[in-house]
Amino acid sequence: MFSKSRSDFVAHKLAEKMARPPHFRHMEKVNLLPGRPLERPLAVQVLQPEAFQLRMKEGVVIDTRSPEAFAGAHIPGAYNVWLDGLPAVGSWVANENTRIFLVADGPEAMELAVMSLARIGIDTVEGTLAKGIESWRDQGLPIESISTTSASETADWMQQGRVHVLDVRDEYEWDEKHIPGAVHRFVGHLEDELPQLAKDSEIVVHCNVGHRSGVAASILKRNGFTRIHNMLGGLTAWEKLGLPLEKPGEAKKAG
Repeated sequence: MFSKSRSDFVAHKLAEKMARPPHFRHMEKVNLLPGRPLERPLAVQVLQPEAFQLRMKEGVVIDTRSPEAFAGAHIPGAYNVWLDGLPAVGSWVANENTRIFLVADGPEAMELAVMSLARIGIDTVEGTLAKGIESWRDQGLPIESISTTSASETADWMQQGRVHVLDVRDEYEWDEKHIPGAVHRFVGHLEDELPQLAKDSEIVVHCNVGHRSGVAASILKRNGFTRIHNMLGGLTAWEKLGLPLEKPGEAKKAG
C-alpha cells in the first residue's frame, strides 16, 4: 500500500532538492544528434602498469572497485567511483572532454565501466590498467590507502571531540535527518566546496552506506586532506545502533 496520495507524492518529489548530474546538459545535446544505441563495448587500450603510469598524467584515474577495496590500496590521485555508481556519479568527477584511465576488478567490470560512462555521454576512456591494481602493486609502483571506520567508533570519536563529521548525501537527505554536529557538503559539489578545515584535520566522511562517501574520501585525498576515514555502513548503520539523529523534516511536519 502507498502511504501517500498521488498529489502528496508529486508534492514530495517536487520538494526534494536533488542535484542534477552535469551529464544531463550534455546528453540533451547528444540526444538531438543521429546515432545508434551502444550495443558493444567501445575499444579501449589495455595498458601495462608502467605505460598506465605515464599516460594517466594526461587525465584522471577512476577506480571502480568497492570503497573497501579502494581504501586498502589505490593509485595516488585516483577517484573512487564504484562500478554501479558510474551512471549517477561519474559525471561529477569527469566530463565528455576528460581523458579517463580506468581501474577495475577484471575484464567484465572494465567493459561495464566503459559502457556505463559512454551511456552518459563520456566516451573518452583512453586506457585501462591491465590486470587491475594487483599488477600495479606487483611492479612496486606507488600506492596509497584511506582509513575506514564504523558508526560505533565514529560515535566514540565524536564524544572525545576527536573528529569532524562530513555528510556528503543529497541536500534533501540531510534535511530529513542527519548526525548532530555534522557538516554537510554534497559529494557532487565537494571538489568546488571543500570543507573549511585544516588539511590535517581528522575527518569522518559518511553517506547512507559508504559508496558516495568513498567518492568523497578520494576527493579529499586528492586535495591534500591526510586524515580521512570512510564510515562504512553510513547513516544506515548509525540508525540501526540507535545513535542520535537530528530530524528537521519531522519538526517541520509537527509545526
